[in-house]
Amino acid sequence: MRTCHVLLSIFLYVSHVCSALKVIVDPDSHSYRIDTKHETVLVGSNIAVFVAGRWCVQGATEGEENIWPMELHNSQNISGVDPSLGSFAGIAIEWNCVLKDNDVVPLVTSFRNFNGTAVVLDLKFPNGATGTSFDDPKASMTNFPTFSLPTKYSYLSWHGSFIQSTRGLSEGPQGGPTVFFKPSSSSSSDDDDGDSIDAIVGSPWIDFRTMKAFTAGTNKDYKGQSAWAPGTSARIHELPAGYTQSFILYEGTGITATMYEWGQAMQRSFEPKLEDATLTNIGYQTDNGAAYCFCKEANCSETLIHEIADLKANGVPMGYLSFQGAGTSSGRGQAAPWCVETWGVDGGLNADHYPLPVKDMQEAIDIPVQLYCPYFCPTTKYFDDDGQWSGVASDPTLPGCKDYEFRDVAPQQSKEFYGWFMDKGIKAGMKSFETDFMNQNYNCVPAFIESASAGDTWLSGMADAAWERNITIQWCYATPTDLLASIRMPAVTQFRVSFDFCYGRSWDIGESSLLVWALGGKPSKDTLWTSDNGKLETPGCSWTVDHEAPAAELHLVLALMSTGPVGISDAIGHTNFTMAQRAIRSDGVLLKPMKAITAVDDTFLKEPGSNYLYSTFGLGPSWIYVSFLSEDRMTISKHDFWPALEPGSDLVYRHFHSSSACTHNSDPLESACIAGLVVSPTLLVGESTNFQIPMGPKQPQQKDRSPYAPDITYVWQNCIDSKWFFLGELSKYVPLSPSRFQKVTCTATGLSTIVIGAPGERVQLTALEPNYNGKDDYKIVIVPLVIPSEGKIQVDFETAVTTEIY
Repeated sequence: MRTCHVLLSIFLYVSHVCSALKVIVDPDSHSYRIDTKHETVLVGSNIAVFVAGRWCVQGATEGEENIWPMELHNSQNISGVDPSLGSFAGIAIEWNCVLKDNDVVPLVTSFRNFNGTAVVLDLKFPNGATGTSFDDPKASMTNFPTFSLPTKYSYLSWHGSFIQSTRGLSEGPQGGPTVFFKPSSSSSSDDDDGDSIDAIVGSPWIDFRTMKAFTAGTNKDYKGQSAWAPGTSARIHELPAGYTQSFILYEGTGITATMYEWGQAMQRSFEPKLEDATLTNIGYQTDNGAAYCFCKEANCSETLIHEIADLKANGVPMGYLSFQGAGTSSGRGQAAPWCVETWGVDGGLNADHYPLPVKDMQEAIDIPVQLYCPYFCPTTKYFDDDGQWSGVASDPTLPGCKDYEFRDVAPQQSKEFYGWFMDKGIKAGMKSFETDFMNQNYNCVPAFIESASAGDTWLSGMADAAWERNITIQWCYATPTDLLASIRMPAVTQFRVSFDFCYGRSWDIGESSLLVWALGGKPSKDTLWTSDNGKLETPGCSWTVDHEAPAAELHLVLALMSTGPVGISDAIGHTNFTMAQRAIRSDGVLLKPMKAITAVDDTFLKEPGSNYLYSTFGLGPSWIYVSFLSEDRMTISKHDFWPALEPGSDLVYRHFHSSSACTHNSDPLESACIAGLVVSPTLLVGESTNFQIPMGPKQPQQKDRSPYAPDITYVWQNCIDSKWFFLGELSKYVPLSPSRFQKVTCTATGLSTIVIGAPGERVQLTALEPNYNGKDDYKIVIVPLVIPSEGKIQVDFETAVTTEIY
């Protein structure tokens, strides 16, 4: 048994348990480090802040050239309770930056430990500060926390448009949180199983109310030495009194598990997200790459009405129309691309192609619309110095801003303006609002990037206006700080995590989705086709191999399992209705899994792009694995199960394409309904040779099959007492979706479930019943049913009795 060694010092955290992660502050030098159970992970550098035009540095002496000395003023022990993390103890240290003429800038650094799972490091400017900017658009003006880079760990971070991942450290104001991770060693612990992944997430903490002020830094400290040095952007000219930045380090086992736990702590103090029609039902989209994105037909209004009606008539009813043709201008070469001169619902619709007003078209299709407005053209009528609304302008000479000349509303008027603006859309049937080019919307506007709060004020105004009107928002082309800011904005429900379908590669979502999912948003995989649409080439979109028919299923499956929007965009007559119906109930409700599909943990232990194995789970839990772009047959191992396996359970697995149909009363293994059975896998987990489950064989012939055709494998665990397996609705991509099953209950002798759906909908359920004849074999139980008028029905599998619920 391990014992606890507690260092007694008024400067050190005193633990009453064997804590894991903790910050330790040296009582003499006030240096600090981050320790885990086994080792020191991160070693802090001298505290430094850029104020009054110079660096103020801990330990500097008076007279050092171009340096202000930082002097210790006071320190005290602190303790308390955080509503998200629980109780803490630590130390707060007060400093003075001594400027010329004995003027001072006071600082407070706080080190807080939370029961071994988290450390929070705060930096506060009680009186604010001026002269905080310098000529490095990526750098931080605060070197606290700043750590030397751990050599034993690998890095995962997120940055830039679409919140893309990087297997390294992100940089600048487009950067985001960082995960430090490594495989643990059995020799390092007497209670590890020797085959886990240690992970620490580092990010801004929720006390950091000005999320858009964050920068991931340059991965160098103020002296130019390599370091992890995130903080407050050096583009900001001054900090207001009381300005505080907070950072959290959160430790766990397993990358997915640690991200989930950290994300839960980040969200705990905030409101849940609004219900979003674009997330609950399949929809039709006109985004970049869609068949009718750049509709040039004589009557595009009628074309869209016809397409929506055709889909419904063929069993794929749409829940909304994402209408991006609603009046946006093509500003490329003149201003920012697709800027708004006059919004479509406000008279800006191109009447040559859309003769019907948006409201008339919405009434004709009889479903809500999602409307699009990325930003405003320089000559827009909405902002006028003498008018109702004031605007702020972009600067195309800023880094990454070439060709992005546009205007936004002044931040102090954001809520009132967007309320006024959205009311126009609501009158035309709008239920969801999309803002695009979020990266440029912030990083190209001097009024935003030079202020500690203007960017967040602009974002909050838009989100608050939507929340008051029960309108949901998608932020597209967003960066990690947009996602972080959205935690406290219940109207902002989703973020694009892929490139445009137009350009290809929009299937690459497994790592970017991990961050969005962890922080409570829904990842969006952009639009998709369900067929190759006759090799249709839309304007600006060259034909790509992942638009071939074999890849259509991959796009649909990933969009569905992302838990984000599933917006198809086929041309009339080209929808694969059979494939689309595998993703929905008969009323168009999406049959989604329990979490966004993300790359499995083992992925991060390999070179990026060397394999694609994504996972999610359904009720039960039951696990779903999707692999593609892999030359070899992949396998599922211990790291790939999240949530973790329940001790005492057995597993069965099935391949969507290669397993046979299940027949009532037959043997599931002999009939190939089930591909395999794993008995007591949790007994194998601790062994050096871990169990593995094979993904499906390449079908129909491995050599000829497209690498973009997905292999889909399902794994179910049984009821521990009764040994029954509930497989669910095997005709669907997600057999045990919470949109189909309100409840699944294991009983002592069987199992029961409550099935939900559209009245009159036919559903076929499959379970495996153990044979009590001294053998370990099973028989298949098939229960067909029809959803009654009340929309739900209970099924008891032991007796095969269905009971209507009133």
